[in-house]
Order: sequence, then C-alpha cells, then structure tokens
Amino acid sequence: MMNDIQLDQLMDRFHNGKLSLQEVKDLLAESNIRDGELLIQKHRSAIYAVEQYNLLMQVQHVHQTFLQNLKQPVTPVRSIGSRIYIMRIAAMLVISFSSWLLFQYANSSNEQLYQDLHSRYTLSQMRGDETTSTDLVKAFGAGNYQQTIALFNTTKSTGNREQFFAAISYLETGEPNKAITLFEQISSNNQKNNGSLYQDETDYYHSLALLKTGQKEKAIVLLKKIHTDQDHTYNRYVTKWMLLKIKWFGHSNN
Repeated sequence: MMNDIQLDQLMDRFHNGKLSLQEVKDLLAESNIRDGELLIQKHRSAIYAVEQYNLLMQVQHVHQTFLQNLKQPVTPVRSIGSRIYIMRIAAMLVISFSSWLLFQYANSSNEQLYQDLHSRYTLSQMRGDETTSTDLVKAFGAGNYQQTIALFNTTKSTGNREQFFAAISYLETGEPNKAITLFEQISSNNQKNNGSLYQDETDYYHSLALLKTGQKEKAIVLLKKIHTDQDHTYNRYVTKWMLLKIKWFGHSNN
C-alpha cells in the first residue's frame, strides 16, 4: 500500500511524462487504491493551481511596485526619469497581465476544460437498489463501453439506468452528441415522473458532453445549477473559478 509521499511521487512521475496513464492505473490498482482517475484529476488541478498562483504573484508584485512608485515624491530635476520609470513599470504590468491572459486562453480549450472536469463514472458510485445484475450492467462495470452500447441498442425496454450507462459509454467512446440525446431523455423522464433517478449524474456529465461539443453556453447553465445547489452530488467539482474560466476563456479546439 502506497503512503502519501509515494503517491505524490507517482503522480509527479506521471505529470512529467515518465509514466503512462495505464501504468499509473496499474500501480494504483496493485495498491488497492480506488478512484485512480479522480486522484490523477486532483493532482493535475493542484499543479495547475500552483502555476496560476505563481503567475498571479508575479503580476501582483509588479502592480505593488507600480503603486509604491506613485507614492514617492518626484523632484523637478528627476521628473522625466521618473515618468520613464513609471512607464516601464506600467509596461511590465501590461505584459504580465497579457501573459496571464494568454496562459489562461492556451489552457482553456473546450477539450482541456472537459479533461479538467472529467472523472470516469464507475459502478462503485451506483445506488444499492440499482445494482441488479444484467448483461448491460456487467458490460458497463467491466468498462466495455462498446458492448454496453450494443446491448442498449438491442434492449426493448430501457429506463434511466440503462440510458445513463449508454450515455456515459457514448461519451467515453467519443460520441458526445449521442450521449447528449440520452442525457436529455433522462431529464425529460424525471420531469414527467417527478423523479430524480440519475439526475445529479446526468446534470454533470451532460454539461461535460456539451462542453466537449463546443456548446459552452448550454454547459454553463447546467454547471451553474450544480454550483448553486449545495446538496448536488457534484457541487464540489464545480468551482466559481471554473465557471468564470469557461465563460471568459473557453474556446473551440479548432
């Protein structure tokens, strides 16, 4: 079993390109560590946060230097030199802020934002009363998304569970538009039946599918719903900063 230090070292090796994603998953599985995808996601987010913090500290330092310079008395003899110095500080501030904006934009494509929010759904997240074993459930639990889709398409009667598993399978196999159709169907089912089965999960993964297909504004609507609902299952995953980042920096991958 890995301790915290060994786990951090493993994640650092993955982030630096010394280990593949599959190698990391295998090592985590050997140590009986569940939710490996979530751990990788959190580590990536932590690294990103540190990088942002360092850049913001640089901008703040330039800004403070600029303000301190304004407070200093300027003598007539040195007025021209002081103006030049102030202009240089202002230029540094503009450059630093511009660099920050470029950094945000470069790291805020729809695909990158999708990856930042994505966490693979597993059967361990299911409710106890929804674990009835079927071929479709077994296929999904084994991570066989293609088989899950095939079984779903040959099942005559499907409910929210089957539709949700199929939607996730479509999302994981690169067909987000088909996933969106099923997520919309689940929300419609719950609205008609005044139910909530898989609604929280659907809200979150529907927003990811919308983001992946470039439908940023629709994704924001769902993510805001999650962010403002403290009781929502995925509330902790949607921060105010992430919403602002999607709104102002999100852009097409093309």
